[in-house]
Amino acid sequence: MKRILLGITVCFLVSCAELDTNVKDVIGAAQSSFPIVPGPGTNSGTLAPTSVESVLATKEALEKGVGYGINLLSKSGGFTDSIHHIVIPSELQKASNLARNVGLGSYVDGFETSLNKAAEQAVSSSVPIFKDAIRNMTFTDVVTILRGPEDAATRYFKSASEKKLVETFRPIVAKATAQNNVGSIYMQLSTAVRPAALAAGVPVPAVNLDEYVSTKAVDALFVEIANQEKKIRENPLEQSTALLKKVFSYYGKKSS
Repeated sequence: MKRILLGITVCFLVSCAELDTNVKDVIGAAQSSFPIVPGPGTNSGTLAPTSVESVLATKEALEKGVGYGINLLSKSGGFTDSIHHIVIPSELQKASNLARNVGLGSYVDGFETSLNKAAEQAVSSSVPIFKDAIRNMTFTDVVTILRGPEDAATRYFKSASEKKLVETFRPIVAKATAQNNVGSIYMQLSTAVRPAALAAGVPVPAVNLDEYVSTKAVDALFVEIANQEKKIRENPLEQSTALLKKVFSYYGKKSS
């Protein structure tokens, strides 16, 4: 089973949108420059990929996979009309329910839509962060991914980039929330519902909306990366370059 995962991970998400247009050039140079040597226990006629080839193939596949997740979430409706739809913060649920009960549902809907639009606008900013994480991968990182569980690549990204993603998202989300009038729409909602809230004893607390949207956006990114990683491990249909085909073919034969 470990051998199967080795090959499948190398081909992780090869059908997704490509982040780095220079990857193919790098791989082409590697294929012509680095010798291919048989590995220990290799059957006659089966050439083992070198460590350089394994690293390049893994990075290429990961870049494409991350690109797919980012493209999916950053398009119109990526959050608004998906399983990643951002709902009203839990601290405001009682107030939002009250607002709907007193005929202010349009304020709640407008506020929720603004949160999702801000996330869609901000998520594309994660491209350079993931590219840095991929660029900084070591051979040890690659081996860990190839030999790891079905979400090994996602775990690598979380350990290497989650904190930086959240920190980077904050000012970008702040700009996106401002452009989508999140703050002003929230003020309209809280102002409209406050009399009824006071009468009913329902709190309308202040919430750090930028932090909330940032966290939700990062969570959604990692869910999509994990989904794509799982799909390609279970059903590797595409090997879009000779290098990917070679690495997958080698580890596939080793597992049989």
